[in-house]
Amino acid sequence: MLQFLADNIDQLDLALDQLAVQDRNFDRFALMLVDNVVELTLHRYAQDRAAENQFWGRKEEPEHDPKLVEKALRQSFDNKAKAVRDLGLYGEQLCTTVLNRKRLGITPCQV
Repeated sequence: MLQFLADNIDQLDLALDQLAVQDRNFDRFALMLVDNVVELTLHRYAQDRAAENQFWGRKEEPEHDPKLVEKALRQSFDNKAKAVRDLGLYGEQLCTTVLNRKRLGITPCQV
């Protein structure tokens, strides 16, 4: 977990350096770095919920809806963001903000 957080911080730090250049091409690269951190974080959250469900395998009901967890682990960023919202990481307003990144022309990197 610490390595995951350190890698995300490194990417965000690099994004900040790119923004400091004040050039539109560097700005776009910075947005792609931030988008990548968001997608990796959503995926990691889903992986953690899947691991929690495996612990619940010994009991009758898993803690998190397995269909939502499976949806969040897929490649589609939009489905991932919506599924993670439904799993409780954030609310509807933040989900809408995350999904509106398309209007900025940012395409997610694949996990």
